[in-house]
Amino acid sequence: MEKIIKSHNKTLTSEKKTVQNHVKSSCPMNGKCLTTNVIYRCDVTAPNIQPKTYIGLTEGEWKLRYNNHKQSFTHKKHAKSTTLSTYIWDLKENHNITPTLSWSIMKSVPAYSNRTKRCLLCLHEKLAIITFEKQDELLNRRSEIISKCRHENKFLMANYKSKD
Repeated sequence: MEKIIKSHNKTLTSEKKTVQNHVKSSCPMNGKCLTTNVIYRCDVTAPNIQPKTYIGLTEGEWKLRYNNHKQSFTHKKHAKSTTLSTYIWDLKENHNITPTLSWSIMKSVPAYSNRTKRCLLCLHEKLAIITFEKQDELLNRRSEIISKCRHENKFLMANYKSKD
């Protein structure tokens, strides 16, 4: 059993995640869409509306996270999946406004490590939310600060899938 656990942990911790530049004119992240382990920022602007900012994170490629966001902006059934999508739908339905979104990477840090038992990705996102200068422009909820890291779940034995 110990051998299986060590093998499983080694597989998870030895994955090489590299930053790749993705050159495409439609990339909203200036060619950095394939970057992993990032804390990102989305600035929402629209005429006659106070600018708002959303701070998020993703362990996987940012492009996949972005695609999920796009889906929540276009399909009503996903409208409440994030605070950002709830705000976008509010602007669309109640104010008849389609906002402009600008995306940027704030920081790239490692996710949960089974060795240190810490998730720098979650900690830095919380720090970015707490220390954001214009709190009245921030879309993130305070409950995000006390939420548990979900990146450690892949290291739990309950989630181990046997190769048999």
